[in-house]
Amino acid sequence: MDKASMFRRASIFSTITKRPQEKGRAGCHLIKMNKLSLLALVIASVQFTVQSEFNKDDVAFAEVHSCEGCQLRGLPGVKEFIFEDLPLYDRVEFKSIRGAPPELLLLDNEKSELERIPLRDYTRLGCNELMEKYGFKKRPKNEL
Repeated sequence: MDKASMFRRASIFSTITKRPQEKGRAGCHLIKMNKLSLLALVIASVQFTVQSEFNKDDVAFAEVHSCEGCQLRGLPGVKEFIFEDLPLYDRVEFKSIRGAPPELLLLDNEKSELERIPLRDYTRLGCNELMEKYGFKKRPKNEL
């Protein structure tokens, strides 16, 4: 990433205000940001860009994080996917985290997170299609 695009990303987070017209010229200025805050924003932006660019072949493992009860109460399709379909996938595990919304975490060979996908808006079929999209194969139920 070149310096110009890094500056553009950082400036998105800056507040732009207009000055009153001075001697017939309209101008605007950036409110000064603390250097540490600016650095943190640039690092976060670069990190997000790096994490969001991956090939589906990079996905080696997956985890589904969710609360076992309260977060799934209004999501019957996601609940069925987690408790009935998810055990049929290799290289995928469920982690129960109290109060956590349902999310699919895609991981590389070193178990580093590549992407985190909220499952709240998916149906059971949509969740299964998502798994297939990233290369996970579902075994028949009789192979358990």
